[in-house]
Amino acid sequence: MTLTRERGRPGASGALRHARRDLGLLLLVLAYLATGLWMAWRMPGFAGPNEELHYEHVALLRRDLRLPDPNTSERMDERHQPPVYYLAAALAAWRHPRPRLDTDFAGNPHYLGTWRGNLNPKLRVDPTSAPLLYAARLTSLAFGLLGVLATWWSVRLLASPGLALLVAALLAFHPTWLQLGATAANDLPAAAMVALALALATRLLIADLPRGQGLVGPGSGGRPRLRDHAVWGLVFALALLTKANAVFVGLAYGIVWLQLWQARADRAATSAARPRRWPAGLLRETPWAMRAGAAALLGCLPPSLAWLVLNRARGLDATGVERSVPLDRLLGLRLADIGPFLPWSGRIWRSVWLDWSRGGVGLAPEPVYWLIGAVLLAAGLGW
Repeated sequence: MTLTRERGRPGASGALRHARRDLGLLLLVLAYLATGLWMAWRMPGFAGPNEELHYEHVALLRRDLRLPDPNTSERMDERHQPPVYYLAAALAAWRHPRPRLDTDFAGNPHYLGTWRGNLNPKLRVDPTSAPLLYAARLTSLAFGLLGVLATWWSVRLLASPGLALLVAALLAFHPTWLQLGATAANDLPAAAMVALALALATRLLIADLPRGQGLVGPGSGGRPRLRDHAVWGLVFALALLTKANAVFVGLAYGIVWLQLWQARADRAATSAARPRRWPAGLLRETPWAMRAGAAALLGCLPPSLAWLVLNRARGLDATGVERSVPLDRLLGLRLADIGPFLPWSGRIWRSVWLDWSRGGVGLAPEPVYWLIGAVLLAAGLGW
């Protein structure tokens, strides 16, 4: 099926259509920010997943003006995590140079110990006593907004304004997206940076489509230049420096790079006076493919290599992930070793979709998760 690019219609009707589109996006942004702010203020302090450990990273960074030492902690911590989110949160709390550590707050002896209430792990945590915590939560919310806008842009490049708005709204009001946007942690910032990287990869791809063969979106306004590949590499590096598991978005660039190489080879073959066969066209475009890949590497490698070297200097493994994910043990797992994880699959499913707590007290009624599963199954079947 061949679709054509959307053509703007001049006049009052076109202006009205664009105004409705912009108003819809503006309302979505305002609704997301209002909901996120409400959750960030209402959720008990340190009630998010490992929130006290992420808070410690930000607090030490703000207090000492350097990355925390991963070798002096006496507990499982998040000091090994990449720095982008924590630097942003520390900058947001710049007016508070002497923040209290999470261990300075008294624990709640009745946490999760009563039928109702007692959902706050620490006592007397509020914006006055822990301003850095709420600054870090607002930083997560800002990254969440970036992810929503990047998702809208990605879909808008390919499809209609209505569909782009729908997809962005589904992401913005995903229960877990909302909760993580109100939590001091680097999980949502990493997802937001991945969304931005995917949007830029989409722009690279459709910018090279021949005129008249784009999708119903407006396109990106011109063929990708080498600096566009370098920008993608830089954003990819920033995603890696937000959380290491963003490495998998590199596969998206690999697919786009191969597709662009193939598309240029096809055009070269069909535009020649004597049509060339496929291998000849591909070889002819090899220099361009190498330059594009080198540009992406040029954007990615300097900050990434700096982080790898710094990790080794700090006494960590080069990637810094061994303390979170023991890769050696995971790679040594056999198929039979999956068995012990199966009883936890239901809990994992619920935590992905709606778990506004730690300790399993913020779950929705069971039918909600069955309904989510049914909707996803129907969508997967094309209904």
